[in-house]
Amino acid sequence: FRPFCLFHKNRKDIIRHGVGKYVTVWHGAFSVCCCHLSEWRVKKGDCVRPGDAIWISGSTGSSTGPHLHLTVRMGLKHLYPGVLLQFIDDTRKQALRELSE
Repeated sequence: FRPFCLFHKNRKDIIRHGVGKYVTVWHGAFSVCCCHLSEWRVKKGDCVRPGDAIWISGSTGSSTGPHLHLTVRMGLKHLYPGVLLQFIDDTRKQALRELSE
């Protein structure tokens, strides 16, 4: 298993664009960016494993209420986040089935 590596920043130009605090998680060619966070639980260069808490959602930047803005990319191409979320759910269910056998 190869851990995911993290990169995050909170520069003023990013805040002006409205995303507030954010974390970008890289795994090979894939990246997931989570925006409007209230808190980071990681720092630049950290590697995380499934189940690690890496952020707390919030309402930073130009958000009008607490939520998680999720952007998924493969290289420069944007992907529908539902595909990733479904993959995570399917993988979790498979792991639970295998653990119960």
